[in-house]
Amino acid sequence: MKRGTVRTKARTAAKKKERELIARVKRLRDGPDPVIPECEGECRKCPFEKWRARLLKQLKYKDNKKKLSGLANLGPDFSKAYAAALLLATQDKAPYLAVAHVGNKDLAYAQRGKAKKEMLIGFQHYHDPDARLLAVADIARKNGLYIFSMKDRMVCTGTSGKPPEEYVKETVARMRYPFQKTADGYAALDPADDTVLSVKWIPAKISLKVSRHRSSTKRNIASVILNRMLHPQADTVFDIRVQPGFKHTNGGKNCPLNRLTKVSDHWRAEYVGGRISDREAIDNHVEDVREKAETMSRRIFTVGMTCFDDDSGAFIESLRPNKVEREALQALLDNLDENVIVDEATPTKVLDMYWKEAGKEVLEAVLGDEDAAEEFYERSLKSKETPSRFVREAFRSAQRERILADLPEYERLPPVARFCDRIARIHRTKGSDAAVMEIRGTQSRKKEFKALEYAFLLALGAGRGDEWRYSEDELGFGAHLKSKAEALLSADPEGYDASLRSLMTASGHSF
Repeated sequence: MKRGTVRTKARTAAKKKERELIARVKRLRDGPDPVIPECEGECRKCPFEKWRARLLKQLKYKDNKKKLSGLANLGPDFSKAYAAALLLATQDKAPYLAVAHVGNKDLAYAQRGKAKKEMLIGFQHYHDPDARLLAVADIARKNGLYIFSMKDRMVCTGTSGKPPEEYVKETVARMRYPFQKTADGYAALDPADDTVLSVKWIPAKISLKVSRHRSSTKRNIASVILNRMLHPQADTVFDIRVQPGFKHTNGGKNCPLNRLTKVSDHWRAEYVGGRISDREAIDNHVEDVREKAETMSRRIFTVGMTCFDDDSGAFIESLRPNKVEREALQALLDNLDENVIVDEATPTKVLDMYWKEAGKEVLEAVLGDEDAAEEFYERSLKSKETPSRFVREAFRSAQRERILADLPEYERLPPVARFCDRIARIHRTKGSDAAVMEIRGTQSRKKEFKALEYAFLLALGAGRGDEWRYSEDELGFGAHLKSKAEALLSADPEGYDASLRSLMTASGHSF
């Protein structure tokens, strides 16, 4: 149970709560046993027996308001709190009560004497499994005792942290998980979910396991165990582990990351302290595992909870890349020493993540030219565009270079032949639309070009609507040259020169 500050505020007592409180403390007139833990330990000398004897001496003044008032203001807090309860029992009313938040409920109590409010709450609410621990917390802490509070009683096991079986059963029930009994404890697992939180309750010799899909975003197994017990050292009570649950692409669970199950000291302290939920403990550890992947002896690739081990090819294929992206990603990973551990990924996201580290090498692999790659890379660092855009641009540039490299080179061409060669090369490197735009943007007034322009427009499927630009003779001659223009546009590199010469001859030109 957390021993933080108990928040309180005063309020006028409801009649029902007032009557219940008075009736409850009246039962303490029969003796202090409701606030004295039962002994199930093997202590040489029980500290609570000394306190029981002291409180029994006070009991003889249970009808003496003046004496009880004095006892409630003098001496140790434990005896002052009992005297205050006996004093309250002599009264018929307690019209003004303070309210304290204990566990997940508000408890009303009467302020009498000078005992600590936690002690007063514990004595006046000895029936409550959470509140009654407040009465004995200081004694337990001073003597290093383990105390367990159950529905109907409170037990001290001395310096042994082994809980009563009754406490274990009640505690497991309070966790509100669909637990099934197992050989070593209890488990609430999902067959489709291998990510599992395991809380080993060491003194009880049981483990409680819950898979991520069934874990709570509000509850905390360790907190439920500790909330109704007093413990000298919470660090010795638990072993907290999380099975990361990465699924290997070979269909098994033997991803190297699954060996990292020990929760870090930081997240262990946060969890045992009740500051994070079961779900948060799982997720924080899995994130830690992703960061700890660098401790592996080889590179690791994961997407979400799928592990590809050191298989970069399988990792790339899982991203469903196109041809350009596949080439770029392979170049990236070949030149990257880091692990790639991501929740979800696309080719674009992976390229963006590691562009500064290996972007230049990616561009060089795509372009095949170190100087051109340097130029593209420097441009990409200054641009707001994504690196993947520069990869596509570099790929298109490399494609154009490869296409043009296969075509014959001409030192000097006549103007008409140069025009036809230019349109054919633009069509091969940039496509039909770019070729049509080039024709329309540079339409000549010279008669020798007109029929060829129209012939190319027809060959590119874009002649309709442009007829008004040409004379009847030019339209007819252009239609005659269409097949020659198509032959040049589709010619393989070996037949390119012959196709260009054939078009020139058919149009009445030569070179």
